[in-house]
Amino acid sequence: MRARPHLILEQQPHGLCITAAHAASWWARAIGLLGTPRPPADGEGLLLDPGGAIHTIGMRYAIDVAFLDRHLRILRVASAVSPNRIRCAPKGTRFCLETRSGGLPSTLEGDFFTHRQGE
Repeated sequence: MRARPHLILEQQPHGLCITAAHAASWWARAIGLLGTPRPPADGEGLLLDPGGAIHTIGMRYAIDVAFLDRHLRILRVASAVSPNRIRCAPKGTRFCLETRSGGLPSTLEGDFFTHRQGE
């Protein structure tokens, strides 16, 4: 993935920890994971800020997406979103977290992430 500021997102009690590149500019969000030959590694992702509906048009692989509110509460998890698909964000979405397919258990809905700046 491209060098961008990143955050460490941690979810308890499941112990899920994701180092996410922070895509806060229009251009960074527009590019997203497009053009990358393979999905993020295990434990890595991309946080779209602000986030909304997402698409996988032109992507070469499936991804998991978590739609988060402003408090980092997980509103919905879209698992294994295939290439050339669109997923609408639920009401209240502020951020979208994209990871490799299988990177986000669907049981996370309703839980919260905490965050800290990456080293």
